[in-house]
Amino acid sequence: MLSQIGMGVAALALLVAGVAHSRAATEAEWEAFRADVEAKCLAAAEGLFETATAIVDPFGSQTYGMALIRGKARGADVDIMAICVYDKATKVAEIGGELPDIGGPAAGGAMPGTVAWATALEPCTTECAAALDPLDALDADALRALPVRVTTTLAAIADPALPMDAGARAALDTTVALGGGDLAAVATGDRACTVYWYGFLDNAGQTVGNHRCRISRSEDGRLVVEKLSGDMLYAEITPVGAGAGVAAGRTFLDGHAMRRYDPAMPDNAENPNFGNFVGLAFANGTGLVVVDGDVRGMAPPDDTYFAVLVVE
Repeated sequence: MLSQIGMGVAALALLVAGVAHSRAATEAEWEAFRADVEAKCLAAAEGLFETATAIVDPFGSQTYGMALIRGKARGADVDIMAICVYDKATKVAEIGGELPDIGGPAAGGAMPGTVAWATALEPCTTECAAALDPLDALDADALRALPVRVTTTLAAIADPALPMDAGARAALDTTVALGGGDLAAVATGDRACTVYWYGFLDNAGQTVGNHRCRISRSEDGRLVVEKLSGDMLYAEITPVGAGAGVAAGRTFLDGHAMRRYDPAMPDNAENPNFGNFVGLAFANGTGLVVVDGDVRGMAPPDDTYFAVLVVE
């Protein structure tokens, strides 16, 4: 895990540690929970912010609710961010320290771009619900939490002291600027593709490997992305509005029998390090970018990690 990011790391780990929470609560109870997290986190942030908005993790971890607070710093003409942690037992919110806002250039090497895509699943309209309903409950929860996970990790890895190779930085600049692309414009065919990891161990970002991918369309017209070399992937993309899509599929190795998403069978029988996969997909011109937080096979899971697959 990122050992060098200072005071943000503890709150960050709490933010993304627990997608395996109980689903016993009703949707009305979750809505009340989110409203309380937002209200109390904004109140806790008043000392840091002149004006602020909150992006609330829809469910939080087993113990904590979380929110990413963004806005104008109190007493200064600069945009900042902060992480808020909400204790589910006591219903008390605490705010972390000031972080540079990744929505624009900042001193110290913060990434440029926007986080317009960060609210791709909120609010979850009819189109969004249709994409999430077929998924396993934990996969749906992980997808809802992914934008907050990514934006929080981006703030943490803005520290220029953390290593990031040139390829990973270029891909990241593209990724954070996503939002509003046209998935219908993505071209089919065999393509070059590259995998990047961010926030893994003590690396801000790293190029993991260059591969072969294929983009096609399913019988019902949905985009399909396949990774044909290394750890393989098959995922079908369901649009959810605002240029985003839910990618649901499976990772596997050559010789594995299971190659499609199956909510009843999350792990591959041949190797549990492979299995169901979910992520958010975005058009990048005629190419495609898939962002995921899949920690399958990591022991222990890295709470500050997300991956980006860029299909040229």
